[in-house]
Amino acid sequence: MTGEAADRWVELLRSAPRRPTVIGSPDCTPGYYNNEGQGPNPHTSLNLGYPEGPVAYFEYLEQWRTSGAFTGLEFR
Repeated sequence: MTGEAADRWVELLRSAPRRPTVIGSPDCTPGYYNNEGQGPNPHTSLNLGYPEGPVAYFEYLEQWRTSGAFTGLEFR
């Protein structure tokens, strides 16, 4: 993936309305769903989903694959 494509992808993900980065409270028993009891941090700031939801993401992937252009990839 080119650096420019990666930047555009992160920008797209960040364009979605903010959602909680963890499920549950940091006060709960530490585990997978509450980031082991830790609050948001730089590592969790990119735990984002496709802004239009999972079905739209799968459709996006299918269109990207079948187009054959592979926009954003650099083959060497």
